[in-house]
Amino acid sequence: MTTGLDDEELLGRTPRDPASFEPLVERHSAALHGYFARRAPTAVDDLLAELWLQAFATRRGFDPARGSVRAWLFGVARNVLSAHWRRVAAARQDLPRAIGDETSGRPWTTGSSRQAWPPGCASSSLSSAPTNGSYCSW
Repeated sequence: MTTGLDDEELLGRTPRDPASFEPLVERHSAALHGYFARRAPTAVDDLLAELWLQAFATRRGFDPARGSVRAWLFGVARNVLSAHWRRVAAARQDLPRAIGDETSGRPWTTGSSRQAWPPGCASSSLSSAPTNGSYCSW
């Protein structure tokens, strides 16, 4: 039975007994879920799953001299969250290419980047704005 052991003992047993990692998941999931919920509410479950995969894969790198298991898990959580935000940023940068505007990076422009103003309206220069307070005389 591994539930009566502290976190360091449980983590130390995992190379011989991978099932001893399960009590760590039960003990720390709520706090880690809250960490992700405050920072990335739409991706909480995916991030929590990724955290546990990363933590299990890198469990041999835990060093009790550097801090507690809980602190180590929050460090892994920070890394998982950072990777998530990098993926989100990269996906946003790829969006214009995905919708077919590879030249300007601005999908809302078509053809010339110069705005065609209707007759009687101010151009993009403020110096040519009408003095009567109206910017367009339609």
